[in-house]
Amino acid sequence: YQVDDEYWERYNRLDNHPVVEVSWHDAVAYCKWLSEKLGCQVQLPTEAQWEYAARGTDGRVYPWGDDPIDPNKANYEFNIGTTSPVGCYPSGNRPNGISDMAGNVWEWCYDWYEEYTADSGTNPIGGANGSGRVIRGGGWDYFAQYCRSADRYGGTPDDRYGYLGFRLCFSQRSAVQHSLYEQASTSRQRGLTEKKARQAAEKRSVVVTERSSQQTAAPSQWTKQRTLAENSGCARKRTAREILG
Repeated sequence: YQVDDEYWERYNRLDNHPVVEVSWHDAVAYCKWLSEKLGCQVQLPTEAQWEYAARGTDGRVYPWGDDPIDPNKANYEFNIGTTSPVGCYPSGNRPNGISDMAGNVWEWCYDWYEEYTADSGTNPIGGANGSGRVIRGGGWDYFAQYCRSADRYGGTPDDRYGYLGFRLCFSQRSAVQHSLYEQASTSRQRGLTEKKARQAAEKRSVVVTERSSQQTAAPSQWTKQRTLAENSGCARKRTAREILG
């Protein structure tokens, strides 16, 4: 409705800023559209995937490490009063280059929000249902404590706010898909190489044919010039005999 349109224009008017004012359903619909367009699986990260990307294997307090947060590392507590361009806080990046996992905008995760249990698991995806979806990372208008990599919150799937966006998770090719891709790529490259070889051979053939034709024509022209010269010489000899005669 009209308020949504106004907020969309207000917070999504600048290039290279995170897209906000999107609900969980909007984000999932975009992932589905992009998956079909690219031909690979694109989805929202699970909460476990998001936290692993933010904390790494060493369990960092913040994406950059355990050093305290400051305005040079993230956009939070109304530092600039709105979203910031993606990647403009390089000192707050993960060591692998992932940016803006602390502050700027909260990010939707795939899971339903529920309290943690004592049971550990590998890449858990939360409960089968609930009233809210997990959001992570903190935002430009939230306090520093929400920017901790372990901090978590829940949002109603229909929520749309100027501090709420999402991050995409792309699946890697399987071994079989990678093998097929490499075979197709190699076959295509071989086809291009063979095509170039044929074109080069045809070009050489045309050049040789042209040179052969020129060489064949040259003796014929030379023969005509020689015949004319000989005939001219004979004419001069006859004229001299007639004069002496």
